[in-house]
Amino acid sequence: MARIYQEISSATTTTLLTKGGSDSDGAPFRGGISEIIVVNHDDSDSNVITLFLDDGGGGADPVMFKGVIPPQSSIVLDHNIYFDINDYSLKITTSSDAATTVMVYEQ
Repeated sequence: MARIYQEISSATTTTLLTKGGSDSDGAPFRGGISEIIVVNHDDSDSNVITLFLDDGGGGADPVMFKGVIPPQSSIVLDHNIYFDINDYSLKITTSSDAATTVMVYEQ
């Protein structure tokens, strides 16, 4: 089961994991990420997504993935993703109101 299951339906930036070690529900996060799946459920609209790390400092943030997800498509990032949760938040920016689901699996 996904540790984080986030549904997004607008052009917005959403925090998936908060700097300091908690998920969007406030539960402690201790491990690495084994997999991130982003699904575009929309029948007609593409969605440009940017998955990135935010240190809160206002400077350039490390981008993990940026790309277009066509309608009825998904991407899977599955190469044991590690970052220091004490230094960064994990966020996603979406470009449209296409129904999008993000699932993050903890190791």
